[in-house]
Amino acid sequence: MLLAGIDLSIGSIVALAGVIFALIDSSFGDPLLGVFVAVSLASFCGAVNGAGVAFLSLPSFIVTLAMMGIARGIALILSDGGSIPLKIEPVQHSGLVITHPYVLIAAVVVAFSYLFMSSEFSYKCE
Repeated sequence: MLLAGIDLSIGSIVALAGVIFALIDSSFGDPLLGVFVAVSLASFCGAVNGAGVAFLSLPSFIVTLAMMGIARGIALILSDGGSIPLKIEPVQHSGLVITHPYVLIAAVVVAFSYLFMSSEFSYKCE
């Protein structure tokens, strides 16, 4: 979707990844495994979208519309149409209580911000 295509499936893929993460975290208690599987699944969905557009020469609107329905349907089936409770345990450090997923997200944002601001890649994106 880099060149003038519109991706309708982003929200549904994020919802599916969130459901997968929540199921793995609540079942196995391992958030890192949940993140790995959720990101892998989202990447696979993006690759399917890309393959449909690039190799099958289908319009990106149609491919991503189909993926939107598929991902949203799978997320709905897996979650039984409800919410999935997470067992997030707080991390205490210096009297400050922060739940660990937020710390992980902040660390990833800071790392990628540094990567994009200090490398040649950021100049190629402009």
